[in-house]
Amino acid sequence: MGTCYNVYIMQIKPDQFFQQWLETSLGQAVLSEEQKALREFWEKNSGDYCLMLGNIPQLPLITQSSHKKKFLIVENEKIFLERKKFDFKELKLIVGRYIELPIAPKSMHTVLLPHTLDLAPTQTNRILKEAQLLLHPKSYVVIIGINPVSLWGLKFLISKIFNKKQKEWGEKLYFPYQLKKRLKLFNLRVVKHKRLLYRPPTQNKKLFQYLKFLEFLGKNFFFLFNGIYILVAQRSTIVLTPLQMKWEKIPQIIQNALAQPATKGATQHFLLKLINRRKRRSTTHTNRSYSYMEPVPKTLFFGDNLNKTSLVLI
Repeated sequence: MGTCYNVYIMQIKPDQFFQQWLETSLGQAVLSEEQKALREFWEKNSGDYCLMLGNIPQLPLITQSSHKKKFLIVENEKIFLERKKFDFKELKLIVGRYIELPIAPKSMHTVLLPHTLDLAPTQTNRILKEAQLLLHPKSYVVIIGINPVSLWGLKFLISKIFNKKQKEWGEKLYFPYQLKKRLKLFNLRVVKHKRLLYRPPTQNKKLFQYLKFLEFLGKNFFFLFNGIYILVAQRSTIVLTPLQMKWEKIPQIIQNALAQPATKGATQHFLLKLINRRKRRSTTHTNRSYSYMEPVPKTLFFGDNLNKTSLVLI
């Protein structure tokens, strides 16, 4: 009999390919553009706690913020072992799952997702749900992604067809309108949509710098075909304003010593029935003798107001 061996194959995650791509010249150029675009957001928004779900090379995106405490959560343990190459004086590094974040709810003022949803397409809703739970009321979640309707999306589609093993940009690219619909489901309202990089994704550094004039043309004539987009969504809160109750005066049960009838029709029917009964008694019992006299009404008087109709015995 042959010998049986246990073979363990290490699966490479998409974020490892993405981290390798970030270390290239094109990846560094993308990081610098994203960093410039977020600078305006960090200047206007500040708070106590800020969280980023991403990779270690993306640290410049969060280090420029003015938050007092910053956190970075990574899923890959291999990335965590390489933390010595980077400086973590300004933030704390945590290893955890994006769908089960070890953070207290309603404690973060900003949650940053740089290309996080592109790398985990099957867990998009759960990641957004976790981000929504962590956010303090009126706080922000920032999403960075690659636009499929662009030269970047065309390159992603070609590499996915001919080179299925290499997934440097993740497994799926989301349209901005798709994320806007999903954000609405989690009570997150998009307040800003920014577009970046109209140049083609080339690793040639000189060519990438030479095509810088395409940024002006793209922003003015082809603004829908940007390569990178940034969505800033705010957690909206429903404010309930208590309304003061209006107290109505209770009508008197008895007015002018007469009870108000419950229904007009029933009262009129009762009076007519009583009149007919009295008429029958007066015609059928005229020849009989009584040992006592019953008080028989001689006249029936109806008031002008039918709501207060009464029977008066005279």
